[in-house]
Amino acid sequence: MLGERIIEGKGDAASWRGAMFFDTASVKLSKLNASTLMFEYEVAEDGSTSGGAYEWK
Repeated sequence: MLGERIIEGKGDAASWRGAMFFDTASVKLSKLNASTLMFEYEVAEDGSTSGGAYEWK
């Protein structure tokens, strides 16, 4: 898996956004070879988190 990301934040908060690209020789996971996932992940100053990943089509 290769990826690119941007990390930003103030205080104890942080925000990550980026893309993941897959390359595998595994037959079970071969459909990932044509996939790109966009992701976001947030950490609030109180420590709570949220995030997700979405297939780029």
